[in-house]
Amino acid sequence: MSSSSSSSSSSSSSFDTVYASLLTLPPPLFPPGKASNPALTDRISSLYLHPALETALHLLNADLPSAHFLARHMQAAPAYEG
Repeated sequence: MSSSSSSSSSSSSSFDTVYASLLTLPPPLFPPGKASNPALTDRISSLYLHPALETALHLLNADLPSAHFLARHMQAAPAYEG
């Protein structure tokens, strides 16, 4: 049980770290051409969050292609329904 709580706390601290760093970025005045901090794109994707939360983090990072991909992917019908 301690391993699951430690993995959940490390995941939570990683989310908190990424979220805090995203809040320091200034909002774009014009549509962004790329992510505000491209290094965070992989970190956000590797958090294994619900797609809605991951999309929100990509939007905060002004990473519109990644956010768009996830939003469109969530609209797709499940590959298998049992």
